[in-house]
Amino acid sequence: MIIAKSQLASVELGKQLENKTLKKRYRAILVGEVPDKLTFKSTIENHVAHSELVKVKTINSVKSKHLSLVDLYPYTGRTHQLRIHTSENGTPILGDKLYGDLENTKLHKGLFLSAVEITFTHPETKEIINLKIDQPAKFDSLLQREERMWNKKQLG
Repeated sequence: MIIAKSQLASVELGKQLENKTLKKRYRAILVGEVPDKLTFKSTIENHVAHSELVKVKTINSVKSKHLSLVDLYPYTGRTHQLRIHTSENGTPILGDKLYGDLENTKLHKGLFLSAVEITFTHPETKEIINLKIDQPAKFDSLLQREERMWNKKQLG
C-alpha cells in the first residue's frame, strides 16, 4: 500500500496508475500446471483486463496433481482480475473460494495470493522506488509439506 502525504503526491501517483507506469508483482500458488510464461487479455465488466504470468516452479501434489508457484503482473486494475484470469485458465489460485474449487481450499489458510513488489517514480524526487517483500511463510510451508507428502507416497 502506498499512501500519499500531499495532494501533489496523490495526483502524481494517480497519473502513474493511469499511465500504467506503476508496476506491481504478485506471488501466488495455482492449482495445476502452467507454461513458463502466459499472457491474459480478456474483458471483465466491459473493460479490458491484461495480466501476465511467469512460472517460478511447479511441484507434484498428491491431492491436486500439480501446484505452480507463479509471479503475476497486472497491467490493468480490474476487480479480482488475477483471480479471474487464473481461474479462466483452469488453474485457480489455491484457496480461492469464489473462482476456484472448494475442494482446493486449505482450512483457515486463506487465499494463496500476495502482493510482493511495487515499482514507481517518487512524485517529488523522480527517483525510481522499488519495494519488495518475501512471499508469505505459509507459501513455503505449504510447498514443503506438499513435496514431503508426494515423496512419501512415491516411497510407500
